[in-house]
Amino acid sequence: METILGSSLPVFVFLTLLVFGGCGVLTGQTLAEGWKPVSSVLAYSLLLGVGDRFLAWGLFGEQLLSLWGFIVHTVVIGLITLT
Repeated sequence: METILGSSLPVFVFLTLLVFGGCGVLTGQTLAEGWKPVSSVLAYSLLLGVGDRFLAWGLFGEQLLSLWGFIVHTVVIGLITLT
């Protein structure tokens, strides 16, 4: 499971879903209120994904340069941002 997520399950749930998912919800609302294009969600999701990997590394000792973890976390954050 950790190889798919790129981090442990508690870190994924707490950091990616709760913290950065909340940031994604707020980002999506702000972009929608400003009538920004959907393509801007991709840019902000990438930035949130970078922040998520950095904090997972800095706070919990996860791998910083995990490509698969970055992709999975960024896609999850992007999907949360779109909702």
